Amino acid sequence: MKNNNGIRYCILLAALITMAGCAAGPEENAMLEQARAAYNEARNDPLVMENAPLELAKAEDNLLKAQELWEEKKETARVEHHAYLSRQQSAIARETAQLQKAQQTITEGDAERNRVLLEIRAKEAEAARRQAQLSQAELKEARARAEEQARMAQIRELEESRRQAEEQAKRAEEAGQKVAGLEAELAELKARPTERGMVITLGDVLFDLDKADLNPGANLVMDRLAAFLKDHEERRILVEGFTDSTGAEDYNMQLSERRARSVRQALMDRGIAGDRIEVRGYGEQYPMATNETVAGRQQNRRVEILFSDEEGKLPGRR
Repeated sequence: MKNNNGIRYCILLAALITMAGCAAGPEENAMLEQARAAYNEARNDPLVMENAPLELAKAEDNLLKAQELWEEKKETARVEHHAYLSRQQSAIARETAQLQKAQQTITEGDAERNRVLLEIRAKEAEAARRQAQLSQAELKEARARAEEQARMAQIRELEESRRQAEEQAKRAEEAGQKVAGLEAELAELKARPTERGMVITLGDVLFDLDKADLNPGANLVMDRLAAFLKDHEERRILVEGFTDSTGAEDYNMQLSERRARSVRQALMDRGIAGDRIEVRGYGEQYPMATNETVAGRQQNRRVEILFSDEEGKLPGRR
């Protein structure tokens, strides 16, 4: 144990000599100087070296730690904390040595017994008091570390909340821009809002009389509609065919469905998947105008295209 203490002391002495020789080193710290003086005083006491080597080693460890922190320019509070611990351990070492010496003197004579016992109790009480002070200092440092960790965790939580809020705002802005762009494109297709959603109405001028095939005049409309559906792959459409009341009801039902299917086929020919296009024929049902006039019947002969919502859902008719 003595050899180990001698080696540790040489290391500490070398570190102190090196620091003293550095002209550019940091200014001395008062508490560090006090701790160094207390350690040297205890180290030079043969009684301490013989009877309290463990306590002296603890003082040395804290002094080396304080010196290291000071040279690395760490927080003053940490330097002084370890300097304080070193000074207290040096005092404990001296008191422990004296206690050991006192205990030895018990055997030297009955006359001194009571006085020595009182001294022993006093030294024990003082050592316990200093140990309690050390525990309080360590507890204070642990509490400070816990508070710092809690503060950093709170900062990280606030940063995460801010980041999430910014992302939500960005998504909302992008969604708003997307909706605005969608409305503009639908306006170009001459879609109109209804209680079922946005609807495009194709009049009977796109079909020859009593025929289901689209005439060439429908190509431009089909091209624009196909381009829209390619840009908005989340959308589906419902193509509904209607006729006026002229002719047999069964025939009108078939004609309305064939016209709706013609629109579907035209879009599929332009690269739109068939499962995105539903088709229904209603014949004479759901007229837009009276069938008693030529103009009214012309309005009723139509194909309507209803757009789904963003989830691809299409509303039915009530």
